[in-house]
Amino acid sequence: MSPKSKLDFSMQGISRFGIVFKIVVSFFIVSIGIYLHLMQVPDVDIDASFSIDKLAHIAFFYLSSLWFFLIVRPDQAVVIIIFMTVYAFSLELLQMSTVHRTFEWLDWFADMLGIFLSFIHVFKKDILNKIKSTKAC
Repeated sequence: MSPKSKLDFSMQGISRFGIVFKIVVSFFIVSIGIYLHLMQVPDVDIDASFSIDKLAHIAFFYLSSLWFFLIVRPDQAVVIIIFMTVYAFSLELLQMSTVHRTFEWLDWFADMLGIFLSFIHVFKKDILNKIKSTKAC
């Protein structure tokens, strides 16, 4: 069997360390998300449906989505959006298996807002160029 016939899983221009680093950081981010969604939160008397909890959801999913958008090719953005959406929904469903946490649609919508803001942040130039080219026609 010639060396060319073996499957080559290396990425052009990325070192083995770079790939391992991306995998380790990605695993860490996913693990932190699971921990944060399953930990018992302290009793804090905050009155509002859009509390600090929702801001934490937005911030976590903004930052984690930002990481994933930046480590993949731009043509894989849809895959990241689908992955992060399923991940967010799965975390909310997983909360139903605990005594101290519950499923909340508003949490999931906050997660989705974080993903959306991250997408806009990463692809804002592409979006603006698309809008300009549409207006020019």
